[in-house]
Amino acid sequence: MLPSFHFVFSWIICSFSLILGIRYLIIQCRNRANSCELYPLAEGQKMPEITIVVVCRNEEENVESLLQSLLSQVYPAPIHIFLFDDFSTDRTLAKMKELQVLSTDRIDIHIFTLSEFDQTNPLQANKKWAIAKAVQMSKDEIIVCTDADCVHHPYWAYQLCLPYTSDEIHFVTGAVTTNTSANFWSQFQALELLGMSSVTEAGLRTGHYINASGANMSFRRTRFMELNPYQSNYRISSGDDVFLVESFQMQNPGSCFFQNHNNALVFTRPMKRLLDFVSQRIRWAGKTASMQSITNKKLALEIFLFHLLGFLLLLMTFYSVSWGIILIFHLLFKFVADIALLNKTIKHYKFTSSFLLLICMCLVHFFYIIGIGFLSLFQLKVRWKDRWIQHSS
Repeated sequence: MLPSFHFVFSWIICSFSLILGIRYLIIQCRNRANSCELYPLAEGQKMPEITIVVVCRNEEENVESLLQSLLSQVYPAPIHIFLFDDFSTDRTLAKMKELQVLSTDRIDIHIFTLSEFDQTNPLQANKKWAIAKAVQMSKDEIIVCTDADCVHHPYWAYQLCLPYTSDEIHFVTGAVTTNTSANFWSQFQALELLGMSSVTEAGLRTGHYINASGANMSFRRTRFMELNPYQSNYRISSGDDVFLVESFQMQNPGSCFFQNHNNALVFTRPMKRLLDFVSQRIRWAGKTASMQSITNKKLALEIFLFHLLGFLLLLMTFYSVSWGIILIFHLLFKFVADIALLNKTIKHYKFTSSFLLLICMCLVHFFYIIGIGFLSLFQLKVRWKDRWIQHSS
């Protein structure tokens, strides 16, 4: 007697759930390690002069706190700050000019507007274009990039550039999180960003995943000019970070470094509106399909399928309660893996979080992965900083 369709189907679903669950557990456990090779400054060795590049669009409220943190950097060499105004529609440019008088002999501020250059880019890949322009204009070997809505520890630049004491390092990135408050929405964003940073660190260390944050990265200018990493992806509005680190890593495996020192952590403002958060995450997820790294695509697919199967099991539970047993075990894989990752990460960066918050975040993250992953498959127009942006394939 042949087994029934329901029996066969159940075993297939159970098998997929077990395989994807174990795979997800392995991925997250591999991402838990927080260790980095130290690059101490040798006796007589000097830190390089650096150029910090910030592209600003409608950042009137943030540019003062940004410059205060950059001008407070404790760094043993001159720092040149390049501020690019990206066609702001508020008083961002006026505010930057007002604050330019804060320049010192040690840290000077230079202001540019993209409108002053012969720059026509209908897809608004303006941040990439500004970074490439800064590379051309700067005379410093190390280019540092951050975002206008960020604040930094006084030793941020020092820690981010310290690995360049090794000639083998061409690119350095670090963690990003938000300034947290007591509400769940703010803490969810902080933990999500820290989790992503932990995955990035493990990926660069093992070579299994290539990623970086444009709010906290730096690179060698001469190597950038040799690789010209944005040449083939100006059609994509975002990706100034991932396409850059991918180019460096693929051409020189092992040349990219994640600086996980606490002083290298960058703080950004949490999103106030859910729509802005979703728009940003769709932009981030949409870049994966355009990356050359097969490993990145494979990893993203595995994580999406794991969460999608969990969602299907949830729907099937309404048909038969017996499916709920498989769903519970499926979610158990997620909770164990995610909490193990987040718990180690928040301890490393000295964050405080309750176990209940971690459970709630895992539940929200379950639907978040499915929703963002699904929406990123379509070339949707998203509104970001009063500008409509659409990815081009």
